[in-house]
Amino acid sequence: MMVRQARRLTARVGRVPLLAAALAGAAALATAAVVPLPQPPSPYTIPWWLLAALFCVAEICVVHVQFRREAESFSLSECALVIGLFFDRPVTVVLACLLGAAVALTLHRHQSPLKLAFNLGNFTLGAAVAVALFTLLAPRGDPIGIMASLAALVAVTLAGSLQAAMFVVALFLSEGRADRSGVFGNYGLAMLGTVINVCLGLIIVNLMWFHLEVVWLLVVPVAGVALGYRSYVSERENRQQITFLYDSSRHLQHAENLDTALLDVLKGSRDSFRAEMAEIIIFPTREGEVMVRTGVGVGRVEPMHAVDLDETGQELVTGMVATAPAILEPRTSSSDGLRFLAVLGIRDGMVAVLRRETRPIGLMVVGNRLGEVSAFDDEDLRLFEMLAAHTGSTLENGRLEHSLRQLTDLQCKLRHQALHDPLTGIANRALFQANVRDRQ
Repeated sequence: MMVRQARRLTARVGRVPLLAAALAGAAALATAAVVPLPQPPSPYTIPWWLLAALFCVAEICVVHVQFRREAESFSLSECALVIGLFFDRPVTVVLACLLGAAVALTLHRHQSPLKLAFNLGNFTLGAAVAVALFTLLAPRGDPIGIMASLAALVAVTLAGSLQAAMFVVALFLSEGRADRSGVFGNYGLAMLGTVINVCLGLIIVNLMWFHLEVVWLLVVPVAGVALGYRSYVSERENRQQITFLYDSSRHLQHAENLDTALLDVLKGSRDSFRAEMAEIIIFPTREGEVMVRTGVGVGRVEPMHAVDLDETGQELVTGMVATAPAILEPRTSSSDGLRFLAVLGIRDGMVAVLRRETRPIGLMVVGNRLGEVSAFDDEDLRLFEMLAAHTGSTLENGRLEHSLRQLTDLQCKLRHQALHDPLTGIANRALFQANVRDRQ
Protein backbone atom coordinates (compact mmCIF):
# COMPACT_ATOMS: atom_id res chain seq x y z
CA MET A 1 0.00 0.00 0.00
CA MET A 2 2.76 2.47 0.95
CA VAL A 3 4.62 1.65 -2.29
CA ARG A 4 1.53 2.41 -4.35
CA GLN A 5 0.98 5.69 -2.46
CA ALA A 6 4.61 6.68 -3.04
CA ARG A 7 4.30 5.94 -6.75
CA ARG A 8 1.10 7.99 -7.02
CA LEU A 9 2.78 10.88 -5.16
CA THR A 10 5.81 10.72 -7.45
CA ALA A 11 3.55 10.68 -10.51
CA ARG A 12 1.59 13.71 -9.26
CA VAL A 13 4.73 15.69 -8.40
CA GLY A 14 6.20 14.86 -11.80
CA ARG A 15 3.25 16.52 -13.53
CA VAL A 16 3.89 19.94 -12.00
CA PRO A 17 7.17 20.51 -13.91
CA LEU A 18 5.30 19.63 -17.10
CA LEU A 19 2.67 22.24 -16.23
CA ALA A 20 5.39 24.81 -15.51
CA ALA A 21 7.06 24.03 -18.85
CA ALA A 22 3.73 24.31 -20.66
CA LEU A 23 3.08 27.67 -18.97
CA ALA A 24 6.53 28.92 -19.96
CA GLY A 25 5.92 27.90 -23.56
CA ALA A 26 2.48 29.52 -23.64
CA ALA A 27 3.88 32.69 -22.05
CA ALA A 28 6.66 32.87 -24.64
CA LEU A 29 4.17 32.47 -27.51
CA ALA A 30 1.80 35.05 -26.00
CA THR A 31 4.67 37.51 -25.52
CA ALA A 32 5.74 37.06 -29.13
CA ALA A 33 2.14 37.65 -30.22
CA VAL A 34 1.92 41.04 -28.44
CA VAL A 35 5.22 42.38 -29.84
CA PRO A 36 3.63 43.97 -32.94
CA LEU A 37 0.72 45.49 -31.00
CA PRO A 38 0.86 49.31 -30.96
CA GLN A 39 0.98 51.50 -27.90
CA PRO A 40 -2.36 53.18 -27.12
CA PRO A 41 -2.44 56.97 -27.46
CA SER A 42 -1.34 58.64 -24.21
CA PRO A 43 0.11 61.99 -23.14
CA TYR A 44 3.43 60.38 -22.18
CA THR A 45 5.14 57.00 -21.74
CA ILE A 46 6.24 55.48 -18.44
CA PRO A 47 9.85 54.21 -18.43
CA TRP A 48 10.11 50.43 -18.47
CA TRP A 49 12.24 50.37 -15.33
CA LEU A 50 9.66 52.35 -13.34
CA LEU A 51 6.88 49.98 -14.42
CA ALA A 52 9.06 46.98 -13.51
CA ALA A 53 9.72 48.57 -10.09
CA LEU A 54 5.97 48.93 -9.55
CA PHE A 55 5.44 45.23 -10.31
CA CYS A 56 8.33 44.33 -7.99
CA VAL A 57 6.98 46.37 -5.06
CA ALA A 58 3.49 44.93 -5.63
CA GLU A 59 4.85 41.35 -5.43
CA ILE A 60 6.83 42.14 -2.29
CA CYS A 61 3.86 43.63 -0.44
CA VAL A 62 1.59 40.58 -0.76
CA VAL A 63 -0.95 38.79 1.40
CA HIS A 64 -0.71 35.00 1.46
CA VAL A 65 -3.78 32.79 1.79
CA GLN A 66 -2.66 29.27 2.67
CA PHE A 67 -4.44 26.44 0.88
CA ARG A 68 -3.15 23.12 2.30
CA ARG A 69 0.55 22.90 1.38
CA GLU A 70 0.45 25.79 -1.13
CA ALA A 71 -0.18 29.50 -0.69
CA GLU A 72 -2.05 31.78 -3.07
CA SER A 73 -0.75 35.34 -2.98
CA PHE A 74 -2.83 38.48 -3.37
CA SER A 75 -1.13 41.75 -4.28
CA LEU A 76 -1.72 45.11 -5.93
CA SER A 77 -0.03 44.01 -9.15
CA GLU A 78 -3.27 44.67 -11.08
CA CYS A 79 -2.79 48.38 -10.36
CA ALA A 80 0.63 48.33 -12.05
CA LEU A 81 -0.82 46.31 -14.94
CA VAL A 82 -3.65 48.80 -15.51
CA ILE A 83 -1.16 51.69 -15.48
CA GLY A 84 0.94 49.88 -18.07
CA LEU A 85 -2.08 49.25 -20.31
CA PHE A 86 -2.66 52.99 -20.72
CA PHE A 87 0.91 54.35 -20.68
CA ASP A 88 3.20 51.78 -22.32
CA ARG A 89 3.63 49.44 -25.26
CA PRO A 90 2.05 46.01 -24.76
CA VAL A 91 5.34 44.11 -25.02
CA THR A 92 6.97 46.51 -22.53
CA VAL A 93 4.19 45.82 -20.03
CA VAL A 94 4.66 42.05 -20.34
CA LEU A 95 8.45 42.22 -20.00
CA ALA A 96 8.23 44.67 -17.08
CA CYS A 97 5.83 42.29 -15.31
CA LEU A 98 8.25 39.40 -15.90
CA LEU A 99 11.28 41.35 -14.68
CA GLY A 100 9.61 42.86 -11.60
CA ALA A 101 8.08 39.54 -10.52
CA ALA A 102 11.39 37.72 -11.09
CA VAL A 103 13.27 40.13 -8.82
CA ALA A 104 10.63 39.91 -6.05
CA LEU A 105 10.22 36.14 -6.15
CA THR A 106 13.96 35.47 -6.32
CA LEU A 107 15.49 38.02 -3.96
CA HIS A 108 12.64 38.56 -1.50
CA ARG A 109 10.61 35.33 -1.32
CA HIS A 110 13.50 32.99 -2.25
CA GLN A 111 11.21 30.60 -4.10
CA SER A 112 12.34 27.19 -5.26
CA PRO A 113 13.19 26.82 -8.98
CA LEU A 114 9.98 24.92 -9.73
CA LYS A 115 7.70 27.45 -8.03
CA LEU A 116 9.66 30.31 -9.57
CA ALA A 117 9.22 28.85 -13.07
CA PHE A 118 5.51 28.23 -12.53
CA ASN A 119 4.78 31.68 -11.08
CA LEU A 120 6.80 33.59 -13.67
CA GLY A 121 5.10 31.68 -16.48
CA ASN A 122 1.70 32.35 -14.92
CA PHE A 123 2.38 36.06 -14.39
CA THR A 124 3.75 36.52 -17.90
CA LEU A 125 0.89 34.66 -19.54
CA GLY A 126 -1.67 36.65 -17.56
CA ALA A 127 -0.05 39.96 -18.49
CA ALA A 128 0.12 39.02 -22.17
CA VAL A 129 -3.55 37.98 -22.20
CA ALA A 130 -4.54 41.22 -20.46
CA VAL A 131 -2.70 43.53 -22.88
CA ALA A 132 -3.96 41.59 -25.91
CA LEU A 133 -7.59 41.77 -24.76
CA PHE A 134 -7.27 45.44 -23.85
CA THR A 135 -5.80 46.30 -27.27
CA LEU A 136 -8.66 44.40 -28.90
CA LEU A 137 -11.49 45.88 -26.81
CA ALA A 138 -10.37 49.47 -26.09
CA PRO A 139 -11.63 52.12 -28.56
CA ARG A 140 -8.84 53.99 -30.32
CA GLY A 141 -10.74 57.26 -30.48
CA ASP A 142 -11.46 57.52 -26.75
CA PRO A 143 -8.38 56.19 -24.92
CA ILE A 144 -9.45 57.30 -21.43
CA GLY A 145 -13.25 57.10 -21.62
CA ILE A 146 -15.78 54.74 -20.08
CA MET A 147 -15.38 52.07 -22.76
CA ALA A 148 -11.61 52.02 -22.29
CA SER A 149 -12.07 51.63 -18.53
CA LEU A 150 -14.52 48.76 -19.06
CA ALA A 151 -12.08 47.16 -21.50
CA ALA A 152 -9.32 47.32 -18.87
CA LEU A 153 -11.66 45.85 -16.24
CA VAL A 154 -12.69 42.94 -18.50
CA ALA A 155 -9.15 42.25 -19.74
CA VAL A 156 -7.47 42.22 -16.33
CA THR A 157 -10.31 40.27 -14.67
CA LEU A 158 -10.19 37.54 -17.34
CA ALA A 159 -6.41 37.38 -17.05
CA GLY A 160 -6.69 37.08 -13.25
CA SER A 161 -9.26 34.33 -13.66
CA LEU A 162 -6.83 32.46 -15.91
CA GLN A 163 -4.05 32.79 -13.34
CA ALA A 164 -6.31 31.52 -10.54
CA ALA A 165 -7.32 28.56 -12.70
CA MET A 166 -3.66 27.67 -13.28
CA PHE A 167 -3.08 27.71 -9.51
CA VAL A 168 -5.99 25.27 -9.01
CA VAL A 169 -4.62 22.99 -11.73
CA ALA A 170 -1.17 22.99 -10.11
CA LEU A 171 -2.73 22.25 -6.71
CA PHE A 172 -4.71 19.34 -8.13
CA LEU A 173 -1.67 17.91 -9.91
CA SER A 174 0.52 18.14 -6.82
CA GLU A 175 -1.99 16.77 -4.30
CA GLY A 176 -4.32 14.69 -6.45
CA ARG A 177 -7.46 16.33 -5.10
CA ALA A 178 -9.08 19.74 -4.70
CA ASP A 179 -11.43 20.86 -1.94
CA ARG A 180 -14.31 22.52 -3.76
CA SER A 181 -15.32 24.80 -0.91
CA GLY A 182 -11.74 26.00 -0.45
CA VAL A 183 -11.19 26.42 -4.20
CA PHE A 184 -14.37 28.43 -4.73
CA GLY A 185 -13.73 30.52 -1.61
CA ASN A 186 -10.21 31.45 -2.71
CA TYR A 187 -11.37 32.03 -6.29
CA GLY A 188 -14.09 34.42 -5.11
CA LEU A 189 -11.60 36.26 -2.90
CA ALA A 190 -9.13 36.51 -5.80
CA MET A 191 -11.75 37.89 -8.19
CA LEU A 192 -13.03 40.41 -5.65
CA GLY A 193 -9.49 41.61 -5.02
CA THR A 194 -8.83 41.84 -8.75
CA VAL A 195 -11.90 44.01 -9.38
CA ILE A 196 -11.01 46.33 -6.47
CA ASN A 197 -7.41 46.63 -7.67
CA VAL A 198 -8.48 47.37 -11.25
CA CYS A 199 -10.84 50.11 -10.10
CA LEU A 200 -8.10 51.58 -7.93
CA GLY A 201 -5.71 51.39 -10.90
CA LEU A 202 -8.22 53.20 -13.12
CA ILE A 203 -8.44 56.03 -10.57
CA ILE A 204 -4.63 56.28 -10.63
CA VAL A 205 -4.64 56.31 -14.44
CA ASN A 206 -7.13 59.18 -14.60
CA LEU A 207 -5.12 61.24 -12.14
CA MET A 208 -1.92 60.53 -14.07
CA TRP A 209 -3.62 61.48 -17.33
CA PHE A 210 -5.16 64.77 -16.22
CA HIS A 211 -3.53 65.76 -12.90
CA LEU A 212 -0.15 64.10 -12.59
CA GLU A 213 0.95 66.53 -9.88
CA VAL A 214 -1.54 65.14 -7.31
CA VAL A 215 -0.99 61.41 -7.86
CA TRP A 216 0.95 61.29 -4.59
CA LEU A 217 -2.35 61.76 -2.74
CA LEU A 218 -3.20 58.15 -3.56
CA VAL A 219 -0.34 56.78 -1.48
CA VAL A 220 -2.50 56.65 1.65
CA PRO A 221 -5.57 55.00 -0.02
CA VAL A 222 -3.35 52.40 -1.72
CA ALA A 223 -1.60 51.61 1.56
CA GLY A 224 -5.01 51.42 3.24
CA VAL A 225 -6.26 48.87 0.70
CA ALA A 226 -3.13 46.76 1.21
CA LEU A 227 -3.55 46.86 5.00
CA GLY A 228 -7.23 46.05 4.60
CA TYR A 229 -6.37 42.91 2.64
CA ARG A 230 -3.89 41.86 5.29
CA SER A 231 -6.34 42.50 8.14
CA TYR A 232 -9.12 40.58 6.41
CA VAL A 233 -6.94 37.53 5.77
CA SER A 234 -5.63 37.60 9.34
CA GLU A 235 -9.15 37.81 10.78
CA ARG A 236 -10.30 35.03 8.45
CA GLU A 237 -7.52 32.73 9.64
CA ASN A 238 -8.22 33.55 13.31
CA ARG A 239 -11.89 32.69 12.84
CA GLN A 240 -10.99 29.39 11.22
CA GLN A 241 -8.64 28.55 14.10
CA ILE A 242 -11.26 29.33 16.76
CA THR A 243 -13.80 27.19 14.91
CA PHE A 244 -11.28 24.35 14.77
CA LEU A 245 -10.58 24.63 18.51
CA TYR A 246 -14.29 24.59 19.36
CA ASP A 247 -15.04 21.64 17.07
CA SER A 248 -12.08 19.67 18.42
CA SER A 249 -13.13 20.20 22.04
CA ARG A 250 -16.73 19.24 21.31
CA HIS A 251 -15.67 16.19 19.37
CA LEU A 252 -13.38 15.00 22.16
CA GLN A 253 -16.02 15.46 24.83
CA HIS A 254 -18.74 13.52 22.98
CA ALA A 255 -16.63 10.79 21.37
CA GLU A 256 -17.44 7.19 22.28
CA ASN A 257 -14.01 5.91 21.23
CA LEU A 258 -11.25 8.10 22.67
CA ASP A 259 -8.48 6.66 20.47
CA THR A 260 -10.45 7.43 17.29
CA ALA A 261 -11.26 10.91 18.58
CA LEU A 262 -7.58 11.62 19.22
CA LEU A 263 -6.70 10.60 15.67
CA ASP A 264 -9.42 12.92 14.34
CA VAL A 265 -8.04 15.80 16.43
CA LEU A 266 -4.55 15.13 15.13
CA LYS A 267 -5.81 15.13 11.53
CA GLY A 268 -7.51 18.46 12.18
CA SER A 269 -4.32 19.78 13.78
CA ARG A 270 -2.35 18.93 10.64
CA ASP A 271 -4.79 20.92 8.50
CA SER A 272 -5.16 23.86 10.88
CA PHE A 273 -1.43 24.31 11.51
CA ARG A 274 -0.47 23.31 7.95
CA ALA A 275 1.91 20.60 9.12
CA GLU A 276 2.95 17.25 7.71
CA MET A 277 2.62 15.31 10.97
CA ALA A 278 0.93 15.47 14.37
CA GLU A 279 1.48 13.17 17.34
CA ILE A 280 0.44 12.63 20.94
CA ILE A 281 2.88 10.92 23.32
CA ILE A 282 1.45 9.59 26.62
CA PHE A 283 3.73 9.08 29.61
CA PRO A 284 3.34 5.98 31.84
CA THR A 285 1.23 6.65 34.93
CA ARG A 286 2.17 3.63 37.03
CA GLU A 287 5.12 1.31 37.34
CA GLY A 288 4.97 -1.40 34.71
CA GLU A 289 3.27 0.78 32.08
CA VAL A 290 5.06 1.93 28.91
CA MET A 291 5.20 5.21 27.02
CA VAL A 292 2.73 5.16 24.10
CA ARG A 293 2.11 7.36 21.10
CA THR A 294 -0.48 7.91 18.38
CA GLY A 295 0.00 10.03 15.28
CA VAL A 296 -0.88 10.93 11.71
CA GLY A 297 1.31 11.95 8.82
CA VAL A 298 1.44 11.99 5.04
CA GLY A 299 -0.12 8.69 4.04
CA ARG A 300 -0.01 7.19 7.55
CA VAL A 301 -2.34 6.81 10.52
CA GLU A 302 -0.85 5.17 13.62
CA PRO A 303 -3.24 4.14 16.42
CA MET A 304 -2.01 4.02 19.99
CA HIS A 305 1.12 1.86 20.30
CA ALA A 306 4.24 1.57 22.45
CA VAL A 307 7.04 4.07 21.83
CA ASP A 308 10.07 2.45 20.24
CA LEU A 309 12.75 4.45 22.08
CA ASP A 310 15.57 3.50 24.40
CA GLU A 311 15.82 4.85 27.93
CA THR A 312 17.85 7.89 26.84
CA GLY A 313 15.30 8.78 24.17
CA GLN A 314 12.42 8.45 26.60
CA GLU A 315 14.22 10.68 29.10
CA LEU A 316 14.72 13.26 26.34
CA VAL A 317 11.01 13.17 25.47
CA THR A 318 10.01 13.45 29.11
CA GLY A 319 12.46 16.32 29.62
CA MET A 320 10.67 18.41 26.97
CA VAL A 321 8.01 19.11 29.60
CA ALA A 322 10.34 21.75 31.04
CA THR A 323 10.69 23.43 27.63
CA ALA A 324 7.13 23.24 26.32
CA PRO A 325 5.19 25.03 25.05
CA ALA A 326 7.77 25.95 22.48
CA ILE A 327 8.46 26.42 18.79
CA LEU A 328 11.29 24.16 17.70
CA GLU A 329 13.42 25.08 14.71
CA PRO A 330 17.08 24.52 13.85
CA ARG A 331 18.11 28.18 14.13
CA THR A 332 16.78 28.97 17.60
CA SER A 333 16.31 25.67 19.45
CA SER A 334 18.57 24.41 22.21
CA SER A 335 20.59 21.22 21.91
CA ASP A 336 17.81 19.24 23.60
CA GLY A 337 15.30 20.72 21.19
CA LEU A 338 17.43 19.73 18.21
CA ARG A 339 17.80 16.20 19.59
CA PHE A 340 14.03 16.03 20.10
CA LEU A 341 13.48 17.03 16.46
CA ALA A 342 15.95 14.35 15.39
CA VAL A 343 14.21 11.70 17.50
CA LEU A 344 10.86 12.47 15.87
CA GLY A 345 12.45 12.84 12.42
CA ILE A 346 11.13 16.37 11.73
CA ARG A 347 12.83 19.61 10.71
CA ASP A 348 10.67 22.06 12.72
CA GLY A 349 7.60 21.91 14.91
CA MET A 350 5.68 22.91 18.01
CA VAL A 351 5.40 21.00 21.28
CA ALA A 352 2.88 21.47 24.10
CA VAL A 353 2.24 19.60 27.34
CA LEU A 354 -0.85 17.51 28.06
CA ARG A 355 -1.57 18.10 31.76
CA ARG A 356 -3.81 16.89 34.50
CA GLU A 357 -4.36 18.77 37.75
CA THR A 358 -1.10 17.81 39.45
CA ARG A 359 1.32 16.61 36.77
CA PRO A 360 1.95 16.29 33.02
CA ILE A 361 0.58 13.18 31.30
CA GLY A 362 2.13 13.59 27.86
CA LEU A 363 3.16 15.76 24.92
CA MET A 364 1.39 16.95 21.78
CA VAL A 365 3.55 17.69 18.74
CA VAL A 366 3.02 19.02 15.22
CA GLY A 367 5.92 19.18 12.79
CA ASN A 368 7.18 20.04 9.31
CA ARG A 369 5.37 23.24 8.32
CA LEU A 370 4.00 23.05 4.80
CA GLY A 371 4.74 25.72 2.21
CA GLU A 372 7.55 28.22 1.82
CA VAL A 373 5.91 31.48 2.88
CA SER A 374 5.44 31.04 6.61
CA ALA A 375 6.75 29.27 9.71
CA PHE A 376 5.22 28.45 13.07
CA ASP A 377 4.68 31.68 15.01
CA ASP A 378 3.49 32.83 18.43
CA GLU A 379 -0.18 32.87 17.39
CA ASP A 380 0.09 29.26 16.25
CA LEU A 381 1.75 28.33 19.54
CA ARG A 382 -0.95 30.03 21.61
CA LEU A 383 -3.71 28.15 19.79
CA PHE A 384 -1.75 24.90 19.97
CA GLU A 385 -1.30 25.29 23.73
CA MET A 386 -5.06 25.79 24.16
CA LEU A 387 -5.74 22.69 22.07
CA ALA A 388 -3.29 20.66 24.16
CA ALA A 389 -4.97 21.84 27.37
CA HIS A 390 -8.40 20.69 26.15
CA THR A 391 -6.97 17.42 24.86
CA GLY A 392 -5.15 16.69 28.11
CA SER A 393 -8.28 17.33 30.15
CA THR A 394 -10.37 15.10 27.91
CA LEU A 395 -7.71 12.40 27.90
CA GLU A 396 -7.62 12.34 31.70
CA ASN A 397 -11.43 12.28 31.86
CA GLY A 398 -11.43 9.41 29.39
CA ARG A 399 -9.01 7.48 31.59
CA LEU A 400 -11.23 8.13 34.63
CA GLU A 401 -14.33 6.92 32.81
CA HIS A 402 -12.44 3.83 31.70
CA SER A 403 -11.38 3.11 35.31
CA LEU A 404 -14.96 3.57 36.53
CA ARG A 405 -16.23 1.15 33.89
CA GLN A 406 -13.62 -1.38 34.98
CA LEU A 407 -14.66 -0.96 38.63
CA THR A 408 -18.35 -1.37 37.76
CA ASP A 409 -17.66 -4.49 35.72
CA LEU A 410 -15.61 -5.92 38.62
CA GLN A 411 -18.44 -5.27 41.10
CA CYS A 412 -20.96 -6.98 38.82
CA LYS A 413 -18.60 -9.93 38.37
CA LEU A 414 -18.05 -10.31 42.13
CA ARG A 415 -21.79 -10.08 42.80
CA HIS A 416 -22.49 -12.76 40.21
CA GLN A 417 -19.85 -15.04 41.71
CA ALA A 418 -21.26 -14.56 45.21
CA LEU A 419 -24.85 -15.41 44.19
CA HIS A 420 -24.30 -18.22 41.67
CA ASP A 421 -22.75 -21.68 41.75
CA PRO A 422 -19.28 -21.43 40.15
CA LEU A 423 -19.65 -24.83 38.38
CA THR A 424 -23.22 -24.76 37.01
CA GLY A 425 -23.96 -21.02 37.08
CA ILE A 426 -27.27 -21.74 38.86
CA ALA A 427 -28.46 -19.38 41.57
CA ASN A 428 -27.25 -20.49 44.99
CA ARG A 429 -28.77 -20.39 48.51
CA ALA A 430 -27.63 -16.80 49.12
CA LEU A 431 -29.53 -15.48 46.08
CA PHE A 432 -32.60 -17.57 47.06
CA GLN A 433 -32.60 -16.16 50.59
CA ALA A 434 -32.13 -12.60 49.26
CA ASN A 435 -35.12 -13.00 46.93
CA VAL A 436 -37.28 -14.40 49.78
CA ARG A 437 -36.38 -11.40 51.96
CA ASP A 438 -37.26 -9.01 49.16
CA ARG A 439 -40.71 -10.61 48.74
CA GLN A 440 -41.59 -10.45 52.43
